[in-house]
Amino acid sequence: MLSNSQSERKFGKQKIIIPVVFLLILIIGRMTLPKILLKKTNKYLSEFSPHYYLHMNDIDLNILLMSYRFKEVIGKLKGSDQQFLKIESVDVSIAWREIFRGRILTDITTEKLDFLIMKDMKKISPKKEEAYGIKNKLFPVRVERLDLLNASITFEDYKSLNDESRLKISNISGRITNINPTEKSPLTFFSLKSNLLDRTSIFTCVGELNELKNPSDWNLDAETKDLQLSALNPYLIKHLPITFTKGTLDVYSEVKSENGKIVGYVKPFFKDIKVKMNKGKLIRIKHFGIEIVKDLANLVLRSKTRTLATILEFEYDKKFKIKETKKISKDSKNSIKLQIRPGIEDRYNIN
Repeated sequence: MLSNSQSERKFGKQKIIIPVVFLLILIIGRMTLPKILLKKTNKYLSEFSPHYYLHMNDIDLNILLMSYRFKEVIGKLKGSDQQFLKIESVDVSIAWREIFRGRILTDITTEKLDFLIMKDMKKISPKKEEAYGIKNKLFPVRVERLDLLNASITFEDYKSLNDESRLKISNISGRITNINPTEKSPLTFFSLKSNLLDRTSIFTCVGELNELKNPSDWNLDAETKDLQLSALNPYLIKHLPITFTKGTLDVYSEVKSENGKIVGYVKPFFKDIKVKMNKGKLIRIKHFGIEIVKDLANLVLRSKTRTLATILEFEYDKKFKIKETKKISKDSKNSIKLQIRPGIEDRYNIN
């Protein structure tokens, strides 16, 4: 039988050995697990789709904080090896705020995501089983929130204003919450912010989505402010004989989709504009946005108008059509009040 002093010494040794062993396990796990997980994950990502593959350069684990990071993720088409996705890092962490609500969920943050919207998106549109497979492999715990930091989107089928490169939207930041909706909480909410054409113009968009309905219902509000119209000149010079020497553009829009039918409006405000007519004739272009620019240009040249505004209402039900175009409202130097007011009108909500 051990004496009291021997028992105390044994217990003291155990108090030292247990944390040391635990620390060694953490160190060994930290050193070996990432390499094992990286190899197995990349193998799965190279085989899960017949059309494209994903690859990550490294995985970083933080066992104490229960988080992990994917580094340098790329996506390429099989066969052509065309790259459509690049992400500097993807952070996945436990949503601690949800722990106190009795839910174990994760948050995802992506840094510098570059995505190419291709001519044929069917090439990279995963089937339902592929989507579930990759989700369960990379994010085994349900995701509550997704944050986008410094993202960009490039459109393969559209050129930039100077026709020398592809159209690209950069400096995108955004957030999606309630990614896993339930019957009690069916709405997913999203917000987005980015620059357009120049650093001074800001595009913002907020909305909600009900994925539990088929087809999904959604509603969004969008606005662009302080877009310098002179930034459009590289395009206008090549396609229309008008250029802007001064002025800014604000645009307000609401769009709603319910039961597959889309309704909405676009409300542009041209402020302090001056237009120069270049040599050539205005040709008939079916794009209603260009038609508006032509009408506005003619109105500005004929008057001393400072601010112009109009509203285009549209709908889509298997076919796109403009429901109504309200007459152009103008604010001249005689201070005629505009009948069309700036801002979102809050017409639509998801029922």
